[in-house]
Amino acid sequence: APAQPRPFVHLRSLRARRLSGSAPRAYSPVMPGHEEPGSPWYTKKPARTLRILVADDEPTVRYTLSRLLERRGHQVVVAEDAQEALRLAGEGEFDAALVDARMPGDGVELFRRLEQLPGLQGRAVLMSGDVERDRASIEAEFGARFLKKPFKYDAMVGLIEGLAGQAAAGGEQG
Repeated sequence: APAQPRPFVHLRSLRARRLSGSAPRAYSPVMPGHEEPGSPWYTKKPARTLRILVADDEPTVRYTLSRLLERRGHQVVVAEDAQEALRLAGEGEFDAALVDARMPGDGVELFRRLEQLPGLQGRAVLMSGDVERDRASIEAEFGARFLKKPFKYDAMVGLIEGLAGQAAAGGEQG
């Protein structure tokens, strides 16, 4: 029997295929089946609309995340590298940011710099599909604000909306 096609390709595999010259398949950062129309994360709208910065060098990842978050009712602004993300973050306010660790301009450094901005402190999330070699240091530094690709849609939505909600609640109290 022929092998079943894989529903997604890890980022490392996609880049390796691109470098080798073979045609890459589309990559989705979200595991299939977690954006089902009956899911509460899919149908239940958030308490408020968030403005979210998505920084990733892969066009398919930017498109997928922006479509899923927009479908949920959020406003999404995308950046393809760290320099563009910093420029966008300096030009407007964001409720949260999703940042690819391995992107042009160093995603980890971008994450750290976004965290220094008053409007994004504690509301940036680092994403990566290639963490095996430095998993311990990433988990120690970023803890719960880290998503390993591919991740579940509900985990991403819950994390983003939870961080933005905590920041909003803190701002209302103080």
